[in-house]
Amino acid sequence: MNILNLQAELRSRLATLSAKVAASCAQGMTDLPKQAEDLVAELLRELLGYRNIRNLNTGAGSFPGLDLADDERRTAFQVTATTSLDKIKQTLSTVIDHDLHQQYPELRLFILTAKQDSYSQASIDKVVGGRFKFAADDAIWDYRDLLRKATHASPVALQRAIDVFDAYDSGALASLASADFDPPRVTETVEANLVDLYFPQELYLADLLDRPGARSNGRKHARKSAQALQLKLPSDFEVFEGKLVTFHDLDGENHPFPGLFDKGTTTAISSKEFWRIDGDHERVFKSLLRFSLQQQVYRKRVGWRHEEGLFVFLPEEGKLERVETWSDKKANTRTVVIYKASKRDPSKGGFRHFAFQADFVRAADDWFIALRPDWYFSTNPDYRPSPIGGKLMTGLKRLENNKSVEQHFRFLWRWLQSQSYGDLWTDKSGHLSFGDIKTFDTHPALDDDRWRPLKAEPVDVDPDAPPELAELMLQ
Repeated sequence: MNILNLQAELRSRLATLSAKVAASCAQGMTDLPKQAEDLVAELLRELLGYRNIRNLNTGAGSFPGLDLADDERRTAFQVTATTSLDKIKQTLSTVIDHDLHQQYPELRLFILTAKQDSYSQASIDKVVGGRFKFAADDAIWDYRDLLRKATHASPVALQRAIDVFDAYDSGALASLASADFDPPRVTETVEANLVDLYFPQELYLADLLDRPGARSNGRKHARKSAQALQLKLPSDFEVFEGKLVTFHDLDGENHPFPGLFDKGTTTAISSKEFWRIDGDHERVFKSLLRFSLQQQVYRKRVGWRHEEGLFVFLPEEGKLERVETWSDKKANTRTVVIYKASKRDPSKGGFRHFAFQADFVRAADDWFIALRPDWYFSTNPDYRPSPIGGKLMTGLKRLENNKSVEQHFRFLWRWLQSQSYGDLWTDKSGHLSFGDIKTFDTHPALDDDRWRPLKAEPVDVDPDAPPELAELMLQ
């Protein structure tokens, strides 16, 4: 089954679910919407990357106003079949009454049926009262929004989403979540998009002199304190329970946090001991790993785009393009930034940047970085998102095949290895190091015909779009 068929199958399954829920509600039966919470959680996990999403209504009672949450992304969802504005306002009021917006500043409503064409933003703003941002156009979803947001989902993610529907329809969704299926008989050795990750064996904690409030953003508070001391902080630190957390040796003299913490409270703790304390400490440790990666690649002109969740290669200083030399089985070069000047205004133009997403995964006491190659389109001179970046991305991904994606990944792997510093196990500088690609010897065999690359098709680009941007897709 090719990607277009997978997309069509998923679209059909979602539309059918919406119709079933609507019919069930019309008959006064609410069991189906309630049962669909776990289904929506699994779809969000597979299609949109909410890897830590959980159902808040497990056990006795229910969670006020919310059904699902991803604590790492600080995002929560209510899953409902009710489409009215009053339902939206009631949900927001409940969240505010219980101060849940402090824990989950990103709130979403997932409507199982078809949402209204529009909702009064003024009425919503009156309820929210400026406490947090809730834009109806962006925060109220139905299955059509899920499909649109999953446009760039891989064939594997699409197939997994369909498998989730199969398990839901057969009443085996709980078994799917726990991987409680009979293993297939046919296996093969595969490489995952996971790379061995190494980091310093110790990290350091110390009480901040200016402790943030219980509801304030600890990192922002620390940066504000640093500004008062005329310090420029790096990215590789976290703040947890009023403490500075970093791989930098706070007992030494060369750390970048002078004057921010109480020297008498400095504690060195093994990284393993820290992440093993509980789920919150593991979450903070993952965050520290990402900030450490952010600081490390920043030195090599790879910027972090928070809104897109992407690490983006930037041009070399004083240049408009960038070529990297790398070696796998043989020496290669790769152009990671391409630029096209505007014919209308030579001082302006468009960039195509190679980019990637990164996540951190633990298996027992082993850690891995999960790499997903991506692209980012921007405009000159300040790398703002291209106004037609979405269309260019769709066209570019349609032209890619499995081999090209594999090469993107292997380039990332080798490039990150070249940025490693010091001994893999004893490095005290705070740098991350990267090892081999993770392989699985007994992975269920996949039907290769399902993943054959599609035949390249012409891609429609907005005729009014700047030609220099459209050309970037086809290079």
